[in-house]
Amino acid sequence: MRSRLMVSWRLGFLLLALLAAWPPSALALTASQVYEQVKDSVVVVKAYDQKGKLAGLGSGVRLPSGDVITNYHVVKAGVRYTVGQGKQATPATLKAGDPDKDLCLLTAPRLVAKPVRVGKTAGLKVGHQVYAVGAPQGLELSLS
Repeated sequence: MRSRLMVSWRLGFLLLALLAAWPPSALALTASQVYEQVKDSVVVVKAYDQKGKLAGLGSGVRLPSGDVITNYHVVKAGVRYTVGQGKQATPATLKAGDPDKDLCLLTAPRLVAKPVRVGKTAGLKVGHQVYAVGAPQGLELSLS
């Protein structure tokens, strides 16, 4: 359970930065409205070890650059990666990682996912509602 909470917290942090992309009036969106705006940008990230065994599973978000951002702990034990939505999965390559911040970037040129709008966090204040859409424990497109 603690692992699931840590994943949700990290995904919440990741999506917090993404939610900041919306103008202040958008911060009043309902959970359903937020979900509709980001669901096509959220992907499942899988990492496989040298034997082809699943070594990591988590969520990622397609950025405007075309890269996918995810948590470093999801991919750290992997040597091969895939990203996708539903039954569609495409190979990905590790581009950069920061274990201290638990973030990494993957490149997946054939990924068909809508890039998320990214913005600034300067307007966020304590008390604003934050929603996380991800795939904790493989539960694709879960809303927290």
